[in-house]
Amino acid sequence: MVKIIVAIITFLLVIMIHELGHFLVAKLSGVKVNEFSIGMGPVIKKKKTSETQYTLRALPIGGYVSLEGEDEDSEDSRSFQNAPAYKRLLVILAGAFMNFIFALLIFIVMMSFSTTEIGISSVSKDSPAYTSGLEAGDIIKSINGTEISTDTQVQDIISKSNGTEMTITVDRDNEEKTLQIKPEKTLIKETGEEKYLLGVTMGQTLNGDLSVKDFSLSRGMTLGFKFFENVTKQTFQVFGMLFSGKLGLSNLSGPIGVVNEIGKATTMGFSSVLFMLAFININIGIFNLIPFPALDGGRAVFILIEMITGKAVPKEIEAKIHFVGIILLLLLIVVISFKDITTLNFFGG
Repeated sequence: MVKIIVAIITFLLVIMIHELGHFLVAKLSGVKVNEFSIGMGPVIKKKKTSETQYTLRALPIGGYVSLEGEDEDSEDSRSFQNAPAYKRLLVILAGAFMNFIFALLIFIVMMSFSTTEIGISSVSKDSPAYTSGLEAGDIIKSINGTEISTDTQVQDIISKSNGTEMTITVDRDNEEKTLQIKPEKTLIKETGEEKYLLGVTMGQTLNGDLSVKDFSLSRGMTLGFKFFENVTKQTFQVFGMLFSGKLGLSNLSGPIGVVNEIGKATTMGFSSVLFMLAFININIGIFNLIPFPALDGGRAVFILIEMITGKAVPKEIEAKIHFVGIILLLLLIVVISFKDITTLNFFGG
C-alpha cells in the first residue's frame, strides 16, 4: 500500500512538473491558458482565476494544460494558433525541458547532502587489478593517500601515473584492505590511443542516505551535473537500442512496472526514491521529445515544418495524425501493462 501511495505522489509530481513547463512558457509567451489540470477524470477540486482554471482530478494517470485555440479554431488574439511559430515551439518543448531541469535539481540536492562512493563493478582477468587482488564489489577509499569521491579522480590519477606503482585502499565487506597496483599501458581500439589502465569498470553510487552534516553545495553542483549527464546519456542509448531493435518490448516497463520499481526504491530509503523521481523525469522528458504523433516531439515536427516551409499543415490532417498516434500509444501501454502484470509480483511485499 505504501509503495502505491509513493508511486501516485511520484507520478503526480512528474506530471505537474511537465505541465508546469508548458504553463509557464505559455504565460510568458502571452498565450491564454484556459485550464491547468493535474490528474484525469472527475474533478475533485478547482479554482478559477481571471482566465485560468486550476483543477485537481480523481485519476492520477495524467494531466494537461488547455491552451486557447490549441486544438480548435479561435479568434482570440492570444490563442495558441495565433502565436508566432517559434513561441508555439517553445511552449511545446517546455514540458520536457522542465522535466530535465527538475531531474538536475534533484541530483544537485542529493549530491549536496550525501557523499558518494566509487565501487568496482568488474575486474578483467589477467589485468593489473586482477593480479593485485582487486575484486568486484570493492569500494575505492583512497589512492596514494588521496581520498576518492569521484570516478574522474581515479581516472586522472591513473592517467598521470606513467605506470608507477600505486597504493589503493579499498573497503571490502566493511574491512579495509591496502593493495599495491601498477597501471598498464593499453591500446584503446576505438580511438587508437594508448592509456594507462587498471582493468576495472567502476560505478559511482550514493553512500548512505541524505545527511545535513555531509552538506556541500560545490560537491552537489559538480556531481549533480555529472549524474544528470550520465543518466541522460544512458537513457538516450536505451531508447536508441529500442528503436534499432537491439532491445525488445520485454525491456520496456509501463505504469505498473514503474510502480513496482518505485516500491523497491521505497524500501531502500528516501535517497533511492529521489533518484527514481529524477530518473523518471529524464525518461518522460526524452520520451516526449520523440517525433511521434500525439507526443510533444510530434507536435514540434509540425511547427518546424511550418517554420521551414512558411505554410502550416492543415489542422484537420494534423488532428487525424495525432489521433492515430494516441491510439497506437494506448495500445502500446496496454501491451506493456499486460506484460508487467504477468511478469511482476505487483501486489507482493
